[in-house]
Amino acid sequence: MKHVKLILCLAVLAFCLTACSKGNKDITVDVDKLADELQSQAVTSDTLTKTSLDLSSIYFVNDDQMEKGAAYLSNASTACEVAVIECKESSQAEGVEKLFKTRVSNQSNLFASYNAGEVAKLDKAIIKTAGKYAVLCVCDDTEKAEEILKNYGF
Repeated sequence: MKHVKLILCLAVLAFCLTACSKGNKDITVDVDKLADELQSQAVTSDTLTKTSLDLSSIYFVNDDQMEKGAAYLSNASTACEVAVIECKESSQAEGVEKLFKTRVSNQSNLFASYNAGEVAKLDKAIIKTAGKYAVLCVCDDTEKAEEILKNYGF
């Protein structure tokens, strides 16, 4: 009887750990569409511009890691920005997540020196990964951004 309980407990534990795993590995995301939805629906205090710059120069993602990316940036009056990067492999998304965290920290230090009101947005920055995708969203409406990301599988 003890063995049956032990096996049952182990099965429940295994199920719980699987359910708590990070991100959906099987999602497919239209990077441009997700970035556009986030910037158009979750950013209300600024009009962001889709950047034509190489994303590796902004986020320091190695070109050999990135399959595709899209980013919308502020004209520097607000801290709002949106970036969605598709990595070549899912194992690379966590590295991009760390780069996004560094970006937010650097931006927070910068804005603290001349527009401290924007630091609150950076404190609530959304950084998520799922499968081979990584997302950074600094916005006004974090609830809307979270809803959009949930619909995409984040």
